[in-house]
Amino acid sequence: MRSIHGALLLAVVLLSLSSEIMSAREVPADGGPFPPEKTCTKLIDVGRRCNADRCSDHCDKAVQAVNSQCGAAGCTCLYYC
Repeated sequence: MRSIHGALLLAVVLLSLSSEIMSAREVPADGGPFPPEKTCTKLIDVGRRCNADRCSDHCDKAVQAVNSQCGAAGCTCLYYC
């Protein structure tokens, strides 16, 4: 019975630690919203919407849109990874 309680307690502690790590955000030195080393860009075809569905496959973790710019060559989506 003690081992079950111990295992449950350990699982809860590990879960809370992992959620804190995943939600942690670094503050860049220049005061911008996201550090430059953790951004990724992807070029989108002209006429396509520049959104999370089109750009998120370039990032490993949950993505959050920072900026998007569209020009003659297409849309460049900037995302926080």
